[in-house]
Parts: sequence; structure tokens; C-alpha cells
Amino acid sequence: MPTCSFCGKEVQADATFCPFCGSNLQATSSPATIPSPQPMNVQPRPMVTAEEKMASMVKRLERVSYINAIAAAVLLVIIVVLLV
Repeated sequence: MPTCSFCGKEVQADATFCPFCGSNLQATSSPATIPSPQPMNVQPRPMVTAEEKMASMVKRLERVSYINAIAAAVLLVIIVVLLV
């Protein structure tokens, strides 16, 4: 008896599909292969010093502080308007 090339189980000689795994027994191709991944062309990042990183963080914190101050002022105006 012939065997299924995909699952290896014995199948009938006149079968067109494997009753166990459902694969096409008439197909001559092998199971689909996954192509190997191609290496990525990644450019290295430039080195950042600790001082540059700290300066960037300080700028972000200053921006957040200004936004928080504006939000607090707007909230204060809204409260005052509601109380009057």
C-alpha cells in the first residue's frame, strides 16, 4: 500500500486525498517551504553622550511643565468663572 508523503500513513492506491491529513496525493510538489529570512541592512545609530541625553530629557520636562502650567491656569479660570 502506498503512503502519504505528508503524514506518512498508509492510504489506498486509488485515493486522491489522504483520509488522515487531507493532503492532495496527486500533487507532485513537496510541502511548502518557508523561505529563509534575508539579513536586514540596518544602519547603526550614532553614539549619544550622557550629556546630550540629559539635555534632551530636560527639554522634554520643560515642555511638559509649560503645558501643565497652561492647563492649571485654564482650569483656574474655569473655576473662577463657574463660581462667579
